[in-house]
Amino acid sequence: MRTNRQVKKINIAYIGGGSRGWAWGFMSDLASETGLSGTVRLYDIDNEAAKSNEIIGNMIRQDYPDMAQWAYQQVDSLEKKWGQTQFFLQKHPNFLLSADKIRPST
Repeated sequence: MRTNRQVKKINIAYIGGGSRGWAWGFMSDLASETGLSGTVRLYDIDNEAAKSNEIIGNMIRQDYPDMAQWAYQQVDSLEKKWGQTQFFLQKHPNFLLSADKIRPST
């Protein structure tokens, strides 16, 4: 949804969303662009790491309310909640993304 030079309700799926090195940089970049907001869904085979990044991202949103408002959500399945996703970010090379599904590469 676009309103007054803003795009809201963007859905991003991050495959490898438990990676520790990317979290602060990626989340800070998203937060600094106040014309964008939405949800980032984090999937990783290490559910606890993705959950930690969910907490970090949501703390940024709470601590800096004047910044862009992104919600971070850890998901335990590649098949859950991807239907409304506009952007896929893939950190892990062992998954292939297609328009209709995400599947392990062979």
